[in-house]
This record gives sequence, structure tokens and C-alpha cells, in this order.
Amino acid sequence: MMALQNYKELFNNPWTITLFGIAGTFGYYLDSVFVDQTEFLRILNYICSCLTALTLVYYLIARKNEYVVLKLYAIFFWGNLLIAPFIMVEYNPYEWFFMRNSLFYFSLLPIIALMFGTKEYIFATIIFFLQFVSITYITDNTFLLESVTSILIVLAIYALIIYAFVISINHYFNFNLEVQQKLIDQSTALMHSDSTKGKLLSIIGHDLRSPLMSLTSLSVLIEDETRTIKNSELIELIGMLNTTIDQTAFLVNNLLEWSRSQDNRINIDLKPIRIEPFLNSLRDLHSFSLSHKNLDFKIGPIKAVEIFADQNTLQTILRNIVTNSIKFTPNGGSITVSTKNNEKGAFVIVKDTGIGMEKELVDKLLDVDVYTSRKGTLQETGSGIGFNLSAELMQLHNGTIDIESKPDYGTTITLFFPSIELQAEVSRK
Repeated sequence: MMALQNYKELFNNPWTITLFGIAGTFGYYLDSVFVDQTEFLRILNYICSCLTALTLVYYLIARKNEYVVLKLYAIFFWGNLLIAPFIMVEYNPYEWFFMRNSLFYFSLLPIIALMFGTKEYIFATIIFFLQFVSITYITDNTFLLESVTSILIVLAIYALIIYAFVISINHYFNFNLEVQQKLIDQSTALMHSDSTKGKLLSIIGHDLRSPLMSLTSLSVLIEDETRTIKNSELIELIGMLNTTIDQTAFLVNNLLEWSRSQDNRINIDLKPIRIEPFLNSLRDLHSFSLSHKNLDFKIGPIKAVEIFADQNTLQTILRNIVTNSIKFTPNGGSITVSTKNNEKGAFVIVKDTGIGMEKELVDKLLDVDVYTSRKGTLQETGSGIGFNLSAELMQLHNGTIDIESKPDYGTTITLFFPSIELQAEVSRK
């Protein structure tokens, strides 16, 4: 019969092991002080008390080898109960002591069965009955001799009841394990399904990326060729075409990055990055959207000159955050990107004068399992993936993303990137 693997979690609990140790240490000592017994048994109780105390101290210091510690507790208790009757044969009245000893022994048997399995229980039961027979024949105690049959029957029935109880618990946990395994199998099948969807998105995104890049190049070429034309409406339309293609390409890139993040296929290459040139290129990237809504894009103060991050994913994170700020900031507003640092790492703060958010919407955004989308100030639409992707990419950096927002008072998003030292400490853990 297999041991109760799941049930061991109860006994491997640090509190349970500590309580067993305390009970054994003081139990043996108090027994030797307050119970009438021979000098040999008193010494045995002292020894068991010391051994249990030493085992407990070892566990409290090392905090490991729970199974070994429990085995030692059981061995001390078991050894005490097996030896004690033989060194108390001359004690009078002996039957009281032996019945008391048997009661303790049979109290230990269920714990042995639950902690170490039914094989150990059967072995311990056989040892006890051998002890009982030996004690009966080496003592002249009339109570034991006259009641040997009745006592054996009672003890055998009690042993069978314990055995049946342990088997029933074993079956219960085995049934639970089967149910858990079925749930795991179902979850694995679902994960495979999600992986298939992620791969499908990757294929679609990859196939879309090439024609979009061609369209972007063509749009830029047309824009360059029409600079000499004095048709302002045509120039504006071409600029809008260029922006639309760029935004579509950005959406496809987000989908690709999101599908990779779901399959844990994003590799983070952390390096020190000078942030100000990075932010300047970000402003240039959004120049048309900023001018279209007449938004002022400010950089500074830059108190953290470098941040420790992955360049590609950092670009995705900041581009998503700034895109959202542009989307939800009315004409004539402003967006400010600044940095600061402390001993733990660097902060990138994106603050806008946009329409802001209610607390409920902020909570939804911070829940990576919920995709939230709403229209911008010029009815711009989105997929809801961008912010969730940024949050997941920040987790890969072992960083955090915080939102402070209030309706009509704008939004401030703070990104925290841990320092090299903190990243190394997290990796060690």
C-alpha cells in the first residue's frame, strides 16, 4: 500500500513538526518527574526528552529534512514504548502501567500510518503484539495472564479499525489525485489550444508585416515626391495615409509581440540604455500624430540618464504608452516624459493633460487578463492589447507599471526598471 503522499503535507507543516517536538520534549520530562516509575525508565525518559529537543533545535535552525525529523520523533517515541515495559516488570501494580503504555502505543500507530504509510503501520503493529506476548510470558502478573485472550481480541479489532480507516483515507486521496490529473489534462489541452492560436497570430502577423513595410516605404516615397506640390490638401491626405499605415504596422507588431509573450518566446537582453536620445526618437516617430492634434511633447527633467532594459521591448512599451497619451489627450494638450532614479532603479514617467480615467477603469487596465479599449478624443479606436502587452513586458523586466489618473485631470503612468544590482539579486532568487 502506498503512503499517503497528499496527507503528508499536513505533517510536513513547520507548525506541526514544531508542536510534535515541543510535546515530545516536555512530555518525556514531565512523565519522568510526575509519574511513579523505576530509575531505568526515568533515565530513558530523560534521554528521549534530550534527543527530541536536539532534533527540534536542528529543525528550527536548518528548516529542512522535515521527513527525517518526523521519522526521528517516531523512532524516539516508538523505542521508548517498546523498551519501557521490559524495564518496568518489577513495578507494582504492573497492569496499570502496561495498559497506559499500550494506550500511548496505539495512539502512535495511526500517526505512523498517516505519516509513513501502511507498511510501517503493519510492521509496528506486529512488533507491538510480539512485545505483548513476550511481556505476558515473562511476568507472573495475574491480570495479564487471565486477560490475555480478551486483550488480544480488543487490540486486534482496534488495529483492524485503524487499518481500515487509513485505507479509506488513502482511497479518498487517490480519488482526488485522479480528479486533479483530469483537470491538469484538460488545462494542458487548453494551453495547447492557446498555443495554437498564438502560432496562428504569429503566422498572420508575419504575413502582414511584409506588405505593410512595402506600403510604408511607398507612402514615404510618395510624400517625398509631392513636397514640391502646393496642394496642401493632397499633402495632408498623404500624411494621413502614412500615419494610418504606420499605426496598422504598429498594431500588427503588437499582435506579434503579444502572441510571443503568451508562449514565453520573448528573450530579454538587458543593457544600459541612454534614455534621452531614445525619447527624442520616440517624439520623431509620433511627430505627425502630435502635430495633427497640436500636442506639445516635452522631454525632461532627465534625472536618470541611463536605464537598464531591453531596447526592443522598451521601444514597444514606451510607444504603446505614448500612443495612448496622444489618443486620450484633446487638441492643444501636452505630454511630458521625464525620468528619475533611486538606489533600486530608474523611473520613466509619462504624464499627459488628457481626459483621465475613473478608478474602475484604472483597475481594469492593471489586470493583465482583461483587455480594455475605448475611443480617443478624435474617436480613435484600438484593440486593447497595447497596455496589457506593456504590462507583461514590464514583468519580464522584473519592473512595475503604475497609473495615477483622475477624470478631466490627465493621467500619469510610471514605469520602474530595476537597477543592474537589483536584477542580479532577483535572478539569484
